[in-house]
Amino acid sequence: EITLKNNQYRYADGGLYYSGGKGWRLRYYCPASSSTSLKLPDWSSGIEGACNLNEAFKLREIVYHKNAIYFPDQSILPSNLENIFIDSNNELGYDINGIAFYQSSGNTFCAYPQQNKTTELTLPENSVFYGQYVKNDYLKTLRIPKTVSIHIPFYVVNGVCFKNLETVYIQDGHPNQKSLVEDARVKNIYIY
Repeated sequence: EITLKNNQYRYADGGLYYSGGKGWRLRYYCPASSSTSLKLPDWSSGIEGACNLNEAFKLREIVYHKNAIYFPDQSILPSNLENIFIDSNNELGYDINGIAFYQSSGNTFCAYPQQNKTTELTLPENSVFYGQYVKNDYLKTLRIPKTVSIHIPFYVVNGVCFKNLETVYIQDGHPNQKSLVEDARVKNIYIY
């Protein structure tokens, strides 16, 4: 529980929200909260980049409403998180089977929950993927279009990012095609 005496803060369902001119953003989440689901209030604009979500070990899902504009950075996701759901009417973000993709600074970024059970994924065209921050044991098949920007490709195809990855499809002409193929430690790798 948090008791407030400052009108720049609001408390709701285990979260402390701050209003600093860009709407109400989740700044702090109570680590001992027993809730497994964080549904952002309609009056909030999303999650602040410096939020302590990584301490919320009981949290399994985050649910975004259609007007949210701030999405969680991969580095602050809790290790037990399974899904991030984004309302289908949100103009800046969407999810694919509980994996969040959102617009920021003109790019599409990914927030990949560590315990997401998706086994096959095609990364969205023109997205940016930071594999060095993703740790997931469930994905088995990954498709990488040539327009996807992969930061540190080595992590994506060698078992660091996706421990049980078996098959990778890389679209011919991908800028990191050579290193993705040479660094791959998967059973099957294909150029399509």
